[in-house]
Amino acid sequence: MGKKKTHRSIAIAGRAESAKIQKLCDRVASSTLLDDRRNAVRALKSLSKKYRLEVGIQAMEHLIHVLQTDRSDSEIIAYALDTLYNIISNDEEEEVEENSTKQSEDLGSQFTEIFIKQPENVTLLLSLLEEFDFHVRWPGVRLLTSLLKQLGPPVQQIILVSPMGVSRLMDLLADSREIIRNDGVLLLQALTRGNGAIQKIVAFENAFERLLDIITEEGNSDGGWTRVSVSGFLLFMLQVAAAGVNIGVEMQGQLSWRSKLVRVLVSPTNPPGATSSCQKAMFQCGLLQQLCTILMATGIPADILTETINTVSEVIRGCQVNQDYFASVNAPSNPPSAFYIKTRKDKEKSWQHFYPPLLMATTGNSVSAGQLLCGGLFSTDSLSNWCAAVALAHALQGNATQKEQLLRVQLATSIGNPPVSLLQQCTNILSQLTGQIAENLGEEEQLVQGLCALLLGISIYFNDNSLENYMKEKLKQLIEKRIGKENFIEKLGFISKHELYSRASQKPQPNFPSPEYMIFDHEFTKLVKELEGVITKAIYKSSEEDKKEEEVKKTLEQHDSIVTHYKNMIREQVKNRPVLLWHICYSRLNLVLKLKGQDEQNLGVDSSLEERQEMAYSSVSLLWLLAV
Repeated sequence: MGKKKTHRSIAIAGRAESAKIQKLCDRVASSTLLDDRRNAVRALKSLSKKYRLEVGIQAMEHLIHVLQTDRSDSEIIAYALDTLYNIISNDEEEEVEENSTKQSEDLGSQFTEIFIKQPENVTLLLSLLEEFDFHVRWPGVRLLTSLLKQLGPPVQQIILVSPMGVSRLMDLLADSREIIRNDGVLLLQALTRGNGAIQKIVAFENAFERLLDIITEEGNSDGGWTRVSVSGFLLFMLQVAAAGVNIGVEMQGQLSWRSKLVRVLVSPTNPPGATSSCQKAMFQCGLLQQLCTILMATGIPADILTETINTVSEVIRGCQVNQDYFASVNAPSNPPSAFYIKTRKDKEKSWQHFYPPLLMATTGNSVSAGQLLCGGLFSTDSLSNWCAAVALAHALQGNATQKEQLLRVQLATSIGNPPVSLLQQCTNILSQLTGQIAENLGEEEQLVQGLCALLLGISIYFNDNSLENYMKEKLKQLIEKRIGKENFIEKLGFISKHELYSRASQKPQPNFPSPEYMIFDHEFTKLVKELEGVITKAIYKSSEEDKKEEEVKKTLEQHDSIVTHYKNMIREQVKNRPVLLWHICYSRLNLVLKLKGQDEQNLGVDSSLEERQEMAYSSVSLLWLLAV
């Protein structure tokens, strides 16, 4: 009897809500006041989840009419889109019984079929996505994604034949709002699944480049959910390409974008642990070996070769295992050599790619990589000069041994003249340029002035005053007399103000459309950023301040020397006299007990085992901290 009353109550309530929904639909259809229509649509939205069937049957036609006629009011459009999403989507169902799950899924597909029966409804939805208003664009993205999930192929076909349909959806990737961009990626995943024609269009719309830009902007491997969703779609597109779909420019395009994806995973801007793990994994799975095979192959197009060079350099950066493998790779020359130079002439330009795995690696002709780099450094080709200089700079960075060896390098400048050191030859060239700092040159020469000022500033800041004629104070007096401090600092600032400096400082990966853009290296921009401020301070420091700084530096060095001496002494004593270790621990423990008001006799009676262990561990820890 009770169950019958319950069912009767539910039926009465259902009829009442159905009548209420009908009244709301009448208001939407007949009311001349926008506020009244908006309130009615808002009420339908609130009922659409619980009474999905009733709202879908009675209100869908009216909601579509609202989208067509009330586009000037973003609020009512947002309510209408949310209501349609609640009707069609199965993603946000309230708690239902298990036997009603299939019924809900059937409702979604049935309402989707009704909605797309008129293809212009989908076209209307695509046009609404052009609205920048968050409350219109986001529910529109969610609704279209739900339509694709319910009935993918027919919706894909409508979008495919719609003018600029796919292009409008690709614009979602450029939205600065993360939630819209993430849902846009999910929408594109649903759109491209199983449709080769749409996959080609998406690829031609620079999908790979846009997705990689998003991953980079979001912090590469530390980008959270955004990186996960974007990487998933990117991987899907690459898998499609691997399956034989003609995307981009066929295999060249595939190799290019795969290389860029690899560089994202091992980018130096990633957290160090993540980059190192990816580098190790790329060696273990054989990816590095495959890249080196492409690198050493003949007949590779210049653009693919360039991408591969950049990729290999990122994979081996700072990873000893990968560097050792790369050093062992032999080029297809006779005899085989570990140093490979490839020249490609493209019309009037000569491109030379250098791959020095180690500065001292040797070729089959017993010519060191260092000699080849020096040859490029003083070549008549400016592009070779730049490439060799950057390669040499990276080989020397943080490597004191190679710097010392470089001081011993001798160059034969001309026939009949004695050889000069590499450092002397560079100095001879730079001495001709440093005189330009005081001159008022044009804008193109200002960068050279800035670089010369940087070199002089480095000579002052790192000067240890070991040479009497070139002491720090004398160099500053020379600048004051011939250039002027303010003028010198102004020239120094020309570097960081240069447009190409800003471009190179943004990303560690080199990206130059032509040789004219090859001026700054990313590591060099980091060096300038680090030194510009300290050089400025060094120039303006008085001689008294320099003396005080030197005294403080000497005091610190003496202190460090004393600490190092005692560390070595303790380490040696611990190593040679194990008994001394326990003596020190016992003395330390005795001191702790006395500070606690205890004596040695109470140690074994009143102290717990945990307390005694803790004291012993603290003693040993203190000793090893001093010894390490």
